[in-house]
Amino acid sequence: MTALRPPKRGYIIVERASFRTCLDQLATKWPKAEADVAGAIHDNSLVNTPGVAIPNLGEYSGRVFKIRVHSSDLRDGKRGGYRLIYLVSTDGLKVELITIYCKKEKEQIAATEILKLVDHHQRANQLHCVEITTEPDSAEVWFEGVLVDYAPCTLQVPLGDHAVTCKIPPNRTAKKAFTCDGLGTIELHVMIPE
Repeated sequence: MTALRPPKRGYIIVERASFRTCLDQLATKWPKAEADVAGAIHDNSLVNTPGVAIPNLGEYSGRVFKIRVHSSDLRDGKRGGYRLIYLVSTDGLKVELITIYCKKEKEQIAATEILKLVDHHQRANQLHCVEITTEPDSAEVWFEGVLVDYAPCTLQVPLGDHAVTCKIPPNRTAKKAFTCDGLGTIELHVMIPE
């Protein structure tokens, strides 16, 4: 049996993009949704009433909970509220709001869907290798406006679209865009024009 790891007193709350998108959608139909959620998770309330742990989540078992949030806009008893899903960090000091949905519109969310949401976020926050070479060699490598190294070099970047600028002072510059999909090391060769 998996040990439950509910939040500890003093936890902080972090909203994931998936949660914010769902809450914004709910708020277009039910204007008090945001206030209802805030009321349900304020002042360490999840310490004493963490909700129900969701089973079958592998390494996240015992750390993902669902709670019922009362809706001020809907008056249908249990089916009139929202279901909020959250993940507790391993130290119990961070609560990540993963998703929320209306019980009237969706009876439940599958464990596989929750696992997909959790895993996607975990992968997005990991850093991935980009190996950069330039021609000619030894060019300055700039990433997000900062000189980070000289080619050849290896950068650690998150998932998403990025660009590096390679410079040979005083005025030879080349910019190269790339997408980090997390599927392996990216090899980036930048040709700097004469």
